[in-house]
Amino acid sequence: DERDERFAIEGRKPIDGHLKDFGDALAAEGNDADYVEQTEARARAIVDACRAAFLADVTAFAAQKAIDDLRTKGKSLATCNSYLRSIKGFTSRLCSDKRLRDDPLATVKQFNEATDRRRLRRELTPDELNKLLATTETRTLKEHRFCGRDRAMLYRVAVGTGFRAGELRSLTPES
Repeated sequence: DERDERFAIEGRKPIDGHLKDFGDALAAEGNDADYVEQTEARARAIVDACRAAFLADVTAFAAQKAIDDLRTKGKSLATCNSYLRSIKGFTSRLCSDKRLRDDPLATVKQFNEATDRRRLRRELTPDELNKLLATTETRTLKEHRFCGRDRAMLYRVAVGTGFRAGELRSLTPES
């Protein structure tokens, strides 16, 4: 069978080439370079933890153990889920590209992140915001990319718009 031969050929290729192709495919879809780098690196970390040299070495058991090792080392459930999404995206892509017959991680479930909140986000009080802005305006360190006055203005824009750091970085004078 022609399909069986294709799966056999892909299965004999070292997994590093498949990971590189995965990153290239993410980039070709127009994803942000940071996202591509992080997703490929996290998938690679799980592959390495599984000691996988070939596609057949990536199993649900090995991936779950690798993720559990991250938890044991103190990583949050949100971080573990991010690694899991990366490796599952990799194996899912392998299936859709007809490199794997079946997705070995299809049954692996994500953690319930709500049970492990490490940081509870909240709004700053008006006093906290005023103190932050006053301190920022008067303080510029050499590692800061902007003077204190400009950074304080960025904080004001963030507070006023609700934009996060990445969204603020994407703004241009035309915006």
